[in-house]
Amino acid sequence: MIRRPPRSTQSRSSAASDVYKRQSAPWQTRIAAFKFPGCVGGAGVALNPPTAAQSGDPGTAVIYTLRLTNTGYVTDTFTLSVSGNAWPTNAPATVGPLNPGAAADVNITVNIPGDAPCGSSDSATITATSQRDACKSDASSLTTSTAVDYGVEVTPATAAQAGDPGTAVVYTLRVTNTGTCTDTFDLALSGNAWPVSAPASVGPLAGGAGAGVDVAVTVPADAPCGASDSVTVALTSQQGGVGDSSVLTTTVVAIYGVEVTPATAAQAGDPGTAVVYTLRVTNSGNCADTFDLALSGNAWPVSAPASVGPLAGGAGADVNVAVTVPADAPCGASDSVTVALTSQGDGLISDTASLTTEANAVYGVEVTPSEATQSGDPGTTVVYTLRVTNTGTCTDTFDLALSGNAWPVSAPAMVGPVSYT
Repeated sequence: MIRRPPRSTQSRSSAASDVYKRQSAPWQTRIAAFKFPGCVGGAGVALNPPTAAQSGDPGTAVIYTLRLTNTGYVTDTFTLSVSGNAWPTNAPATVGPLNPGAAADVNITVNIPGDAPCGSSDSATITATSQRDACKSDASSLTTSTAVDYGVEVTPATAAQAGDPGTAVVYTLRVTNTGTCTDTFDLALSGNAWPVSAPASVGPLAGGAGAGVDVAVTVPADAPCGASDSVTVALTSQQGGVGDSSVLTTTVVAIYGVEVTPATAAQAGDPGTAVVYTLRVTNSGNCADTFDLALSGNAWPVSAPASVGPLAGGAGADVNVAVTVPADAPCGASDSVTVALTSQGDGLISDTASLTTEANAVYGVEVTPSEATQSGDPGTTVVYTLRVTNTGTCTDTFDLALSGNAWPVSAPAMVGPVSYT
C-alpha cells in the first residue's frame, strides 16, 4: 500500500495569490529577501591586481597601489586585513563608504628590514571584506624582495706619502661593500714603475661590511731626490662587475749627506814651502747639492776653495787643500787644520777631515870668516876666532876637524849644541 502525504490545506486560490505577490514585488526587495545563513545579499568587492611584486633596498619602504571596487548593488565600506607577512606591512583599516560601482586606490606600504639579506623576500596577503556582508571579500598577494645591488667603495680615493730609497711605504685602504649581497672584490694594480705588493682579492664581505687592505710601495734604492711614482689600485666586484679605485703617489724623501776622505791625514814639508792634501768629497745623499768649505784650528796659512759642487747624488769630487809651512817654523813644529764640508741643502749635515802638517828638520852650518890670515913670532901661538852659525832649523852640535896643517893646531873637538837662529 502506498501512503501519500497529506494535501495542503491551503486553497488553490491562496497559493496562487502568494506567488503573484512574490513575482510582483520589486527586484531589489526580492534580492534583499534572498538570504544565506550568515550572509546578506547585494554586496560585492574586487581588489586588483590580484598579485604584485616589487623590490627595494634594505631599510627602505616599497609602496603598492591597489584598486578596490565596490562590485555590489549597495553602498558599502570595506575592512582591510594583512596576513602571512613577516616584514612590517601597513594598510588602512577601512576603505569607503563606496557607492555601487565606485572604486578607490589603496596604498600598501611594506618596510624592508635594514638587515634583510640579499635576495630575500616576503609575501603579504591583503584582504578586503565587505562590512555589509562578511561573505564578500577579495584578496591581493604582494611579494616584496630585497634588491640585488652590487657596489664597492675604496677610500681614500687618493693618498700620498714619502719614503727613503730602499724602503717600503705602506698605504692602508678601506674597501667597503656598498651593495646588498656578499661579494668578493678582485684587486688590480696599474700605472706603476716601482714595485708594489697587495693581495689579489678582498673578501668575501657581507653587504655594508668593509675591510682594510695594505698596499706596499717599494722605493728603489737608487731613486733620485724628488722622484715619484703613482699606482692605481682598482677593486672590482666578482659578482656585479662594478668597481672603484684609489691612486697612490709615493715620493722619494730628500736625503742630504756628505763624506770627506780621508778623515785624517799627515804630511811634512820644508819651511817656506806648501804641502798639498787632496781630499775626496762625496755627496752621500740623493739630491744634487753644493758643500761649503770652512777651515778652523790652524795657525799656519791654509788655502782651499770656498765650496765644492754642485754634485749629483752619489757623485764625488777631489779638492786640494794647501798648507804653507812658515819659513821660520822650527824643527819638529806642526800645525793642524780642520776642513769642514757642510751641505747647502741641509745645514745640519757636514763631515770633516783633520790635516796635520809638520816642519821638516833642516840642518846647516856656516863658519865665518871663510878664510883668515895672521902672522906671529916663532915659538908663539896665533889665535883665530871663528863664528860658527847653526843655519838649520834644529838645535845642533858640530864636530870640528883639522886638516892640511903641518904646524901644531889646537881647537875644540866640537861646537855646540847651538840653537837655530
